[in-house]
Amino acid sequence: MIGQVARPVSGVKCRGEADRMRGFLNRHAVSSDQAVMALRFRERRMGRFAWSTLSILIAGLAPALGQAPAQAPADDAALCRTTSGDAAIAACTRAIAGGKLKDRNLAVVYNKRGSEEERKGEPDKAIVDYDEALRADPTFVVVYVNRAQVFRRKRELDRAIADYTDALKVNPAYTFAYNGRGVIFNDKADYDRAIADFDEAIRLDPRMAIAYSNRAWSYRNKTPYDRNPL
Repeated sequence: MIGQVARPVSGVKCRGEADRMRGFLNRHAVSSDQAVMALRFRERRMGRFAWSTLSILIAGLAPALGQAPAQAPADDAALCRTTSGDAAIAACTRAIAGGKLKDRNLAVVYNKRGSEEERKGEPDKAIVDYDEALRADPTFVVVYVNRAQVFRRKRELDRAIADYTDALKVNPAYTFAYNGRGVIFNDKADYDRAIADFDEAIRLDPRMAIAYSNRAWSYRNKTPYDRNPL
């Protein structure tokens, strides 16, 4: 059985065999020359057996004594989540190719790979992965926000607004979606709608400092002032 360890053969056993051989020869009264020859043959045979057996045992134990046991393959999904950069992208790709993930677990891996591609300056690849994440789990609300941010960087503002709106359909209390959509409305100079979204974000989370800051900028943009009143 794997896991059992054979005990090495000791020299004591060989000496015991030789002693028994001497007793046998004495009991049967063979000639001295025959006795010596038989005894030497027996000892040489037992000696070879002991050394050959010990060699086999040493060879069998060598992997355990001198080599580390083979490690199980790493969990690519875990590496995908916990590493970054190219290492994360490679692990996510292997996890997806494995075909064992589905639903939210698959969406998490696609979302992580998309975020890493976005950091590498590959927004189109990121969007494709965010698309796949939402196909795997349309309720994974953070993916809408991540994709909306990419659309904003690409200046596809209407698509960004649509993603934030879809996120709020999934989770009407998602403050990051209100704040993000308010930013897009501000970009489009639709300040009243921007302020309304910042108001809602603040109502849901009065400690969301960035929403106060964004709302202040929208108020500033909405109310022109004379830079040179004199």
